[in-house]
Formats: sequence, structure tokens, C-alpha cells
Amino acid sequence: MRIRSIEIFHAVMQCGTVKGAADMLHITQPAATRLLQQAERQAGFPLFQRVKGRLVPTREARALYPEVEQLYVRLDGIRQLVDNLAHGQGDMLRVACVPSLAQDWLPKALAPLMQRHPRLRLSVRTLHSRQIVDSLVLRETDIGFAFDAPEHPALLAEPLAQARLVCVGPRLGRSQLPLAELATLPVIDLDASDPLGRRLHHARELHDIQWAPRMLAHSHHAAIALAREGIGLALVDSFTGNAARATLPLEMAVVEPEIPVTVHAMRLHDAPGSALVRHLVDAMGRVLATAASLTPQPADHAQRGAAAAPAPASPAPRPAARRNRTPG
Repeated sequence: MRIRSIEIFHAVMQCGTVKGAADMLHITQPAATRLLQQAERQAGFPLFQRVKGRLVPTREARALYPEVEQLYVRLDGIRQLVDNLAHGQGDMLRVACVPSLAQDWLPKALAPLMQRHPRLRLSVRTLHSRQIVDSLVLRETDIGFAFDAPEHPALLAEPLAQARLVCVGPRLGRSQLPLAELATLPVIDLDASDPLGRRLHHARELHDIQWAPRMLAHSHHAAIALAREGIGLALVDSFTGNAARATLPLEMAVVEPEIPVTVHAMRLHDAPGSALVRHLVDAMGRVLATAASLTPQPADHAQRGAAAAPAPASPAPRPAARRNRTPG
């Protein structure tokens, strides 16, 4: 089928009548009828049957239509790209970010960038850490932000800031909370597949702390929502905790000994970093540094934090921020 035949087929499928298709294509009704007859001759089978004044697609037409619809979606994308290029909007920044950072902190980093580049096209996807890795490897994303970037030989992971495990809830009445005490409280546990959740489960095993929370949240913001309603105490990263207590009637206590998790900016090792990517990474680093400064600090530093709290004497090990490396 030729392009004009595909156009009339698509228009009739959309409108259900030859008159409607003619109006859509800005042609006369007789011209639309001739085009439709020509399309059926080219296809070699009937595309429509007339039923009570309307054209009903045949089985063959219904099978053909999804492919034609995909073609039109692709054509719309080409038209949009041509328009963007014509108006100097060729730059595209594709960002992937874990949900707990995308909701509160990524927009603060993006705002000045968008003001400086008003023609910049932006795509933001909220994904989990492993999905961000896949998106980068498939070259669907230019830059990703995640906690404890998963190891991958194709990626560079730049440490930006460090968060801590905190407990968030109404009327906590304290700024620090011993890890061992969590076993006696109605906490909302973190999923073990979550980077901070893995750190928490490791710390519990290290200090031989037994607990069986009745509640589990698969996202930090879901845990905050439950805590807001008084259902339990949310265990989340300090960035999420600081954002929550700034806008909700919630209090935050840092869990001691310290359970840290690092935010990384991830990109492909062989992809040249654009100036836009560099600007965003720097801005995100500044935003997270400000957020980290809002977290209450223990009276003694992390190395002595366990001694100050009624938790086991040996603090949880603090892993150094790392960079993924390519082999060889």
C-alpha cells in the first residue's frame, strides 16, 4: 500500500465514515471514496463493510490497524524532532532517578538548569537502581542517580553525598534512636532488595538484633505516608526524612550506630559526558550537600556514635564510596 492509501485507511478507522475521513484529510468526499477503493485494490482484500451507514473494519483491517497506528506514532515523533531542531531545541537530557530522590531533591537540581537552558528538552524517569543500570546500558538514559550504584563494568559511578538511616514518625521526641530499640517499636521495615534495606538487615545480623516487623514498605515515600497516618514509624534515608519533616507534622531520629548509604551519579563509561550532564551532576551534589546538613549529627562522630547510644559497642562498618571500573 502506498502512503496515501495508508492515510485514508487510518482516517476511516479513526472516524468510521468516509465523510469524516475526508474532513480529516482536507479533501472532498468523492476523492476520499476513490482513495479508499484504491487502497483496497492495493491491499488485495476488502478493508471495510458498510453497516447502517457506517464503515465497519474487516478482520484483515483490524489486524492491519495496530501496525499503521505504530507508524503514525513514529511519524509524530519525527515531526516533533524536526520542529525542535528548527527551533533550536535539539538538546535532550534524559535523566533516571530512584523515586526517593526524584520526588523532592532532583527537581531542585533541575530548576536552575532549565532556567539557564529554556529550550532544553527534558525526560525524567523514576526507576529502581537495577532498572537505571539497564536504562543506561541500553543508552535510553544519559545520567542516573541511585543509592549504592550496582556494580557494572560499563558504568562510571561518581559518589555525590551520603545519607543515613533515620526513623520518622509523629512525636518521636528525640534526635537519635538506638538500633536495638527498633525491635521494640512499631516500625515499617524496608524491603531487603532496597540498598538501605540491605544495609539495615546486615546491621541487624551484625549486632544480633532479632525482630519481626509486621509492616513492610517497598518505597520510602510509601513508608512516610503510613507514618503520617500514625500507622507506624518509617525507616527511610535521611534525604527523604528531611523532606518529610519539612512539610509534614513528623519528627526524625537518626538511627545509631550509623547506617550509611551513598548517592551515586551513574553514566556509561564510553559515553562522553555533555556539559549539561556535568552541570546537573554538580547541581545535584550541591542540593544533596544542603540536604545532608539538615540531618542531626551525633554528639560524637560516627566512629564513637555506638558508644554514646545504648546499642552494641562495635559500630556498623562504613563502606567507602566507590567507582565502578571497567576490566583491564
